[in-house]
Amino acid sequence: MQVELRRIRAVGRPGDDTSAIKAAHLKHLQGMAQSAAVLNQIHQLETELKGPNMTGTVIRLVLDKGFCFLKRDDDGTDIFLHCNDLGDDVAFDESLFQRRLTFDVTDGKGGKQRAINARAT
Repeated sequence: MQVELRRIRAVGRPGDDTSAIKAAHLKHLQGMAQSAAVLNQIHQLETELKGPNMTGTVIRLVLDKGFCFLKRDDDGTDIFLHCNDLGDDVAFDESLFQRRLTFDVTDGKGGKQRAINARAT
């Protein structure tokens, strides 16, 4: 498994033609992974493949349920963010409303994207 992860990292750059192939291979490895450490490495590689971090502004807070929605700066769409995906430098409270954050994007439930690793800009 470790050899496979190193081989994937060694090929190509984010956004090039090999990124789609790498992403598909990583999905396959996720199904085979048995340990949290390997899954964490796979997650880090997925983040690298997606390229630069995204930025956006918190437009809706649902404090009692522990999530919010961000409006992405790149395309103006809304993206889900769970409070567990906030970095240590950001508190999940009223002060989060209309705050700009930097985040990574991953696939969420139902094929929709979600924000992870959110931190203050």
